[in-house]
Amino acid sequence: MEEATARFGRRIDKQILIFDLAGLSLYPDPKAMAIFKDVLKIDAEFYPETLGIHFLINAPVFFRGIGSLVKSWLD
Repeated sequence: MEEATARFGRRIDKQILIFDLAGLSLYPDPKAMAIFKDVLKIDAEFYPETLGIHFLINAPVFFRGIGSLVKSWLD
């Protein structure tokens, strides 16, 4: 964020995370889900003060059903 602060000439202290879920199948790859969960955990544990917002785009319809599971991974 120091680089962004220098580039824009003002303090940048928040990040926006965008996860594109296009192509997510009804039976997601367990390895991919583990990575997804780990990214969320790392952000929550090590960068909680910098998170501005998470966007989940192109989520399949069935994703709404597992939305509560994903929310449990978020801080």
